[in-house]
Amino acid sequence: QRGYEVILAEAGARLGGRLCDEAALPGLASWLRVADHRIHQLRRMGNVRILPDNRLAADDILGAGCQQVFLATGSRWRRDGLGRQHRAPLLAAPIAQVLGPSEVFAGAPVASPLVIYDDDHYVLAGALAERFARAGFAVTLLTPASKVSAWTEYTLEQPRIHARLLELGVQVATAVELLAITPDTAGLALSISSIHEMRPQRLECASLVLVTMRDPDDELAQALHARNDEWADAGIRRVRCVGDALAPGTVAAAVYGGHRAARELDLDIDP
Repeated sequence: QRGYEVILAEAGARLGGRLCDEAALPGLASWLRVADHRIHQLRRMGNVRILPDNRLAADDILGAGCQQVFLATGSRWRRDGLGRQHRAPLLAAPIAQVLGPSEVFAGAPVASPLVIYDDDHYVLAGALAERFARAGFAVTLLTPASKVSAWTEYTLEQPRIHARLLELGVQVATAVELLAITPDTAGLALSISSIHEMRPQRLECASLVLVTMRDPDDELAQALHARNDEWADAGIRRVRCVGDALAPGTVAAAVYGGHRAARELDLDIDP
């Protein structure tokens, strides 16, 4: 809208980033309107080139002839248990039956009975539990919080989320900490305990999905900043991460991050 010539290079075939996966979960379809509205607006603009299936490397960006570079490369869910409750990973090395949401969305096999451990406390763990329960899985949702999807109290959704999971037969256990994960002949043996009294119990499952925290996918940013002595010759004035690539958060925070970056485009400030 400000008159710049813009190239939007999309790594995948479809615009929308994390919304493409999250909006496919039960109850979240309306989230995709956040992307759909902007895609519609962009396609009406003659000064925007949209290039799908273009995963760029540092060399590609240095050769693109662009003055300003915004990296909206998103984030990836951890699969080692690091999160609010555990400030050190629960796993030293990956276990095939232990997945993060990123692997689930990518199509990794998930078996029943399934345990979902929610240390994120927003909508994703509950939505994944609903998806698998509707598919016939035996699902147990564990969380160290005192309520399921506790943060959704702020969006007035929490009671409905909890009620829906119970209606679907999901076994819900709140104020529970996951202590250890061990492969065994049946799949996985989990050591769990109430956060109020340390009395470890054993829980067996075939698959475990850890919904704990996300790391920025900033490898491209690091590669470009390592070559910042080449920026001037390439005509690049600034390289900026935006949205989840800068700091994983809510969809609203990512949208605001992109809007703010565009507003500050001409300003000589340190973002």
